[in-house]
Parts: sequence; C-alpha cells; structure tokens
Amino acid sequence: MWVGLGGYGGGGNRSAAVGDEIVGLREESGMMAAGEVLRAYRMLLRATRKTFAGDTLMVRESAAEIRSKFEANRHVNSETEVRKLLDDATEASDFISTMIVQAKLNPDGSYVVKPTKDHLGGTLEIPSEEILQKKA
Repeated sequence: MWVGLGGYGGGGNRSAAVGDEIVGLREESGMMAAGEVLRAYRMLLRATRKTFAGDTLMVRESAAEIRSKFEANRHVNSETEVRKLLDDATEASDFISTMIVQAKLNPDGSYVVKPTKDHLGGTLEIPSEEILQKKA
C-alpha cells in the first residue's frame, strides 16, 4: 500500500540515523525526493503513536505493519505510482489521526472514549454492547 522504506522509525531519531538504507528511492534517479518517502513514513508512525499512546502492543504492531507496507513497495519505480502511494500514506495518517479513538477500560469494566480536537468534524460511532458480544 505505501511507498518503500526499510528501517524502523519507531524510536527517536533512529530512522534518520540509518540514512539511505531506509529509503528505497534515490534522489538522483529522477524519482521524487527520498525525503518525501521518509516524511510519509514518520508521519504514519507519529499518527499511530499519538492515537495509541499508552497501548504498547498497538504502537508496536502498527509500526511493524507500516514498515511491512513500505518494504513491500520498496522497488516501485513509476513516479506516478510513487505519488499514489504517498497520497495513500497521507490519507491513512489523516484517517488514523481523525477517525480512530483509543477507548480505555475503567476499573468498573466500562470504557471511556475521549475524542480530541483532532476528531472534530469526524463521525464517531460507538458500537453497541450487542455488536461487541456478537464479535466475541
């Protein structure tokens, strides 16, 4: 789904530290700047870290999924396809930031959802207990 990147940007500046090994695209090849790919990768990681703050498993698994998607597209050569993949990454980041709210379990067994200003204008659908029980 997303443009090719290697390396894991999940901690601090590690993604910047590995330089050209991270980015599957090279600027001198006439393709769009490798920096755009790195920005898209980091943008997705930031969105998931913010959305799933406090949920170590979700942060780790979403980072692994993002990396997997970028790795799967590492060898995309078409500038048109790269642009589409970058647009998809931007859309995914926006979706994660504005449409997903991490519910927190209260000691009494209920969940609390606290949308932020990032969620303004989005539609929030909270599944009923009946729907949740059917999925379990």
